[in-house]
Amino acid sequence: MANHENGPRPQTVRFTGSMFHVERRNRYGFISIHGSSGTIFFHANELLNACMSDLKKGDVLEFEYGQSCGRLCAVRVLRREQFSSSALAALGAPDNAAVTE
Repeated sequence: MANHENGPRPQTVRFTGSMFHVERRNRYGFISIHGSSGTIFFHANELLNACMSDLKKGDVLEFEYGQSCGRLCAVRVLRREQFSSSALAALGAPDNAAVTE
């Protein structure tokens, strides 16, 4: 087994979707997954660069699949327009990420 402690981090697969529904009071939401008819749950604790109050329907989000309480959910959620391309690259985001400088 390779030790990545001192070397580059293995690349994780990230997915994109659009903000579908936000429950600001309860601090969760659902992402409509691009290329799919499905949605996925996320909790506010998984937002890396935004607050629940910043999100609105249609915002483009990037995320990884993870688990919470034994259920599939979105983790490490990014609101793509919030980061410069260099910051997205540091987080391992794909080169085609939509950003504003």
